[in-house]
Amino acid sequence: MLAYTFSLDAFPLLTMQTLDPGKSLIGQGVLSPSEFEQFEALIAFLPPMEALNTQEVLLVQADSSGVLERVYAPALFATEEGGIVLRVGANTWPVTPAKGYFHVGRLTGFLNVEMKENFRKEQYMLVSVNFSDEADTASFSIGVRILPESEVTQVQLQKLVAKGDSIAAHLMVVGKGGTGGTVMKMHELGIGEFRLVSVEQVEITKDGEQPRTSWILGVDSGDRVWAKSGIIVLLKDGGWIKSCVKLAKATMQDTKGGFLVDLAIPFTLKISKIEKAGDGFAVNCQILEREPRGVAALPSVSVGVAAIAPVTPQRQLVGNAPSGSFEDMPF
Repeated sequence: MLAYTFSLDAFPLLTMQTLDPGKSLIGQGVLSPSEFEQFEALIAFLPPMEALNTQEVLLVQADSSGVLERVYAPALFATEEGGIVLRVGANTWPVTPAKGYFHVGRLTGFLNVEMKENFRKEQYMLVSVNFSDEADTASFSIGVRILPESEVTQVQLQKLVAKGDSIAAHLMVVGKGGTGGTVMKMHELGIGEFRLVSVEQVEITKDGEQPRTSWILGVDSGDRVWAKSGIIVLLKDGGWIKSCVKLAKATMQDTKGGFLVDLAIPFTLKISKIEKAGDGFAVNCQILEREPRGVAALPSVSVGVAAIAPVTPQRQLVGNAPSGSFEDMPF
């Protein structure tokens, strides 16, 4: 049986390429034939798709010099309607849960849950589904994107699957920027241009301090980052948000601690410079009313940033790690 894990070790030649800084979707034409072969093997067992996008099958992250840092493997996500899908880059296939297993195309998968420990000695679940075909000619280790805020335990998750009940309520929602997942510091996103899809205003309370207003920016890679520097000045004024809503460039909905704005036309979050400053980082960033730049029609080394489901650091790709703390907040 051929076993495919889609881990960083599966892309040795990709480490030799210079990629776009930050996160981008790549595929055939960027990956070597041997590296793309694992996606071809997986797709061959999945239902035919008329609009299959082979140029965008793997989300990667590179540092400011274009050196590969992380790969984000195919994984299971929830849909807004409560279903489950397998996400392979820009492509999705519906997944059917059954008693004790999952089914997609000609593949049957069984849940695998491991308990891990991070550098802070905190326990977290590493969750995956091992899919294989009926003849056991190939197996694929597929991540399960558990919501970081979900309190589901290993035993509870296994019981849900054993009974054939859906685990969608505990999964990140596919392609939903600005909701779900942890919130990153902006320097963790990296230098580059990212399509801005949402702005969320929140009230943050720290022990012994007055509540503070902050903003969370959602980008189409699914990442959520704390607003910083000049962007805070823009959002604090409120005029830009009001103008976007008035001109139908955005829609706004109230939340418990503020509001959530979904942008209706292309805006770009541009991060141009990141420097170490004391115990933190100084970031040069701005919001621009245009598409992110650097997306080639026929990719050579990268196809730029494109819509994909929420992502988190490497150790959380196939599991649920502890959420951030107040030390992660932008003040």
